[in-house]
Amino acid sequence: MKFLILSDIHSNYDALKSVLDFVKKNYQNNFTEIICLGDIVGYGAEPNESLETIFSLTEKILLGNHECGVLGKTNIGFFNYSAKESILWTRKVIKKEYSERLKKLDYTYSFEDFRFSHSTFQNPSYWNYITSIYEAEDEFDYDYFKILFIGHTHIPVVYEKDAYNVKIIEPKELKIEEKSRYIINVGSVGQPRDGDNRASFVLFDSDRMVVKFHRVEYDINSAMKKIKDRKLPKILAERLEKGL
Repeated sequence: MKFLILSDIHSNYDALKSVLDFVKKNYQNNFTEIICLGDIVGYGAEPNESLETIFSLTEKILLGNHECGVLGKTNIGFFNYSAKESILWTRKVIKKEYSERLKKLDYTYSFEDFRFSHSTFQNPSYWNYITSIYEAEDEFDYDYFKILFIGHTHIPVVYEKDAYNVKIIEPKELKIEEKSRYIINVGSVGQPRDGDNRASFVLFDSDRMVVKFHRVEYDINSAMKKIKDRKLPKILAERLEKGL
């Protein structure tokens, strides 16, 4: 089976559209399944356009902390100022039908021995981050999985656990080793934070056991202008250009 895995679109419809155009042009939309790991909304200026597109593409959509913030399922008092402001604004503009659909989503999804979550598979609604080998080891110990796909940090990275230890692998094309297990952060479509401002996503072929990371350019100026036009915090626009 072939999977297109997206995460952290964050209401950046310009980035999402460029990713989908790239996939259509280069892969002719030849996928068994599209999986969205959450945070479709938040930060950016086009939540309804982003939600409409994702809802039209797939039913495999997971809750992120920003969806839960919009729904009131997560306390946004713990969000930073700009994130909180964007959540409050999104609550005002989101279409009721989309809000109702978000309420029906789950935190995790499993297929065979592959796992999918926005943050972690262990306590997914706590919104913990995996940003180190130590945190990755804890997640590997929680449950058996061959691969866990996550987002949340906006930084693409691979943690590989072999018979001896856990190591970090550069996010590029990766052949899954038979005796290893993996945590794969697919990065962010709409707000990358690894210093590369291009949209990030992953393609996974479970027959060939190959994971391929992609980066795609999009019209950042357009996305920035929309954020400013809606009078959202300026930092939300500025960080798109920097990829931070």
